[in-house]
Amino acid sequence: MTPHSNHKPRPSPRRAQPPRQHTAKTAMSLAALPTDILLDIIAHLATAAPVARLAQTSKALHALVAAAGWKTFLQHAFPTLPLHHGEAQPLHDDGAQPWAGLARALTAAARLRDRHAYVPVVYTDARAASGNFLDGYTAAHAHPFSPCVDARLVHAGTQELVVWGAGEDLVGRFRHVSASASAGAEAWFRLDGSTAGHRPVGGDVTAVRVGAPRGRLGLFVGRASGVLELVSAEAGADDAGRVVAAFHVPRGAAQGASWGSVGFVDLFPGDEMLVSGDRARLGVYRLTDDHDRQQQQQQQPAATYSFPGPAGPRFLHAAKPLSDTTLACALGGDDEPLRLLTLTPAGPLVPLSTGKPRRLLSKLPSSGGTDRSSRQTTVRALEVLSPNVLLSAWDDGAVRLTDLRSPRAADALFRDRAYQPDEPLSSLLAWGGERFVAGSNEHAHLKMFDVRRPGVGYAYAEAAAPCRARGPVPAPAATAAAAAVSATAVPTGRGARCHALSGRRCGFHACVRHTLYRPSSVVILQPRPAARTRPARVHALAKAGDASGSFYVGLPGAVAEMRLGEQDAGVRPQEARAAAVRGWRAEVAEYSFLEIGETRIDTVMDWDGLAWSEGDLGLRPRAGAPRLVSRTLWDKGRVGGEGAWHRWDARFWAREHFEVTSRV
Repeated sequence: MTPHSNHKPRPSPRRAQPPRQHTAKTAMSLAALPTDILLDIIAHLATAAPVARLAQTSKALHALVAAAGWKTFLQHAFPTLPLHHGEAQPLHDDGAQPWAGLARALTAAARLRDRHAYVPVVYTDARAASGNFLDGYTAAHAHPFSPCVDARLVHAGTQELVVWGAGEDLVGRFRHVSASASAGAEAWFRLDGSTAGHRPVGGDVTAVRVGAPRGRLGLFVGRASGVLELVSAEAGADDAGRVVAAFHVPRGAAQGASWGSVGFVDLFPGDEMLVSGDRARLGVYRLTDDHDRQQQQQQQPAATYSFPGPAGPRFLHAAKPLSDTTLACALGGDDEPLRLLTLTPAGPLVPLSTGKPRRLLSKLPSSGGTDRSSRQTTVRALEVLSPNVLLSAWDDGAVRLTDLRSPRAADALFRDRAYQPDEPLSSLLAWGGERFVAGSNEHAHLKMFDVRRPGVGYAYAEAAAPCRARGPVPAPAATAAAAAVSATAVPTGRGARCHALSGRRCGFHACVRHTLYRPSSVVILQPRPAARTRPARVHALAKAGDASGSFYVGLPGAVAEMRLGEQDAGVRPQEARAAAVRGWRAEVAEYSFLEIGETRIDTVMDWDGLAWSEGDLGLRPRAGAPRLVSRTLWDKGRVGGEGAWHRWDARFWAREHFEVTSRV
């Protein structure tokens, strides 16, 4: 063909393109979808990573995700956390995207908890000579203090305040938590009890609560002598560290030496009322704004109440407000140790019927036998989840979830069915309806209950891991191995990758959604080897907020901060110096853990109200005991990329975990 030819070359078949039909369907982009549809898409994303990638696709989607997308993701990924709390949002402020910072904090915390990744930092009094949890206490006269602990976000959520009683002294720490502040900057304070006239033992701090009545930050402090005071905690104020109000604690009929001590103190919603009391009688106080009188006279309770028993009043372990008018009370040595009170408009407190079958508000049978002649037991701690839902820790080793709107005695029961089912529980701390911790009344044990339902907020530690055909390592404990194999077996045709359009998941991500791969656990705090003559029980638990990176544990002569963190993150030098200024030490302790499997026992109706089988309650021994997992010295550098599919923190990796994988 010559250049002057009129014949035009035919286009190549490979380059031929059909004419594009510009319809509304092809012209519409993802950003052009209605806002409610985009938010519905975000609500179905399993982890935070795809939400962040979606925000990077266009300016319009970036603005939408920042304004409402992260909040929507959090409401579906953590449906039971009270994210509406006024101070929760600014906690991890990320400039113009506060919800993005909160999402980063919550997902990171969930991932670390799934991997049992903690760094216990133990605070001890360098001036005390009576020993503590770390050093031990062997002398007959040694008596370490029993700390009560409380924590709260203050100053618009930019600082965390934790405070505890150390004998007659009151110790506390302010720490910056906002991203705009210097990382971890903190300041300690110590209020000497002896200078205020409080003697050791008789004037020890037995209850403490951080509050902000009328917008003024303060500490409600109860003592063994029966004294209840409000101490100002306003930084820079003229009255900081001074008593600004005193309360008259109603006295019940004392049955023993400890009955006259202030056993509990808690605040009603809004910090406008207070409940406190000794071990025989409680009182409700209406907080006023006339604290400038500098305790010229003690404030009297607006209402009081005691629970009568056959030989005198029942022992009061705790009282917590459920709402502005309802109180939950924990009693000792009673056949109905969980009681409710309501504050009437006329003023007095009156009993409130739960409408629950009384039989299962009493003691469960123990593993030592089936003698049911005595139903008397004790509730030592309460944790309020909502105005109608609360958790209670019992001496029979169970934690009951009670919904006041339900006719059942307990809507669910949680119990360690593999390690120590009968171990009495002393304290409770909850993160919404997803996880809670129960402290042991006999040992330095923390029972970590993971109560997330299947498919809701599943394991973040593994959700973002790469796909593969095999499940996570190590496999679940031997007690559940048979069930795990049948429940999480990979169906025929299951590939090594997830297929989003068909809904099929790879073997790994199919397993991590199953509850067997996110078991509850028992964390055993381990001090330095030292002889002890007294048990190291858990005295108290506290946290500043649901998005906080740590929680606090009261131990004999010490307070442990259970930080979330991987590997060997220790105490920073500036932290040690800040503690030393007030005469305290900060040291890292060790811990081991046991996985105890499924702990939730749902109730079933029977002719007498409700019942649980002895097998469900853990009264019959299972085949095989849970294995104790401790730090290993094995070289983790040999693992390579296989570590992405391990369920635990790298401190607990062992050679056999990966040898099993390589043989599959």
